[in-house]
Amino acid sequence: MAKKISIKIPIIFLCLIMMIPFTSCSSGDADKEFIDFAETAAEDYLIAVNNRDFNTFSKNLSKEMKEALPEAEFLNFVDQIEGIIGNYIEGSKVFKKTEKESGYIAIIYNAEYTDEPAGVEVRIVLQKIDGEIEIAGSLFNSPKLRGE
Repeated sequence: MAKKISIKIPIIFLCLIMMIPFTSCSSGDADKEFIDFAETAAEDYLIAVNNRDFNTFSKNLSKEMKEALPEAEFLNFVDQIEGIIGNYIEGSKVFKKTEKESGYIAIIYNAEYTDEPAGVEVRIVLQKIDGEIEIAGSLFNSPKLRGE
């Protein structure tokens, strides 16, 4: 039981970074610039987790996200993700929808992981600061991550 609690801490931590109320909207309502940015940035982000590559993982993070998730915490997060759902299957993410609220936009994908037959919902939360789009948070959701 203690293992499940410790495994969920980084996942909950990432959720707290981006704890903002979101409302659903169709992809037509979302800013295409964010969707286009996320297409490459999310893939790089997910592959960087597979490769334990903090430099690539952090290149598009907001200042707050970088401060909240230094390299040691990143590696702990990677260990726990790999231990529960395995590795991201490169190129498997499929755009699902967007959610937009208060200057943030969540780009939501369905993605495949090696040890999660039900698939994983990956939410990449973006914001635009001084004309630059940045990753302000992320959330991984699947039956195994929920302990089901």
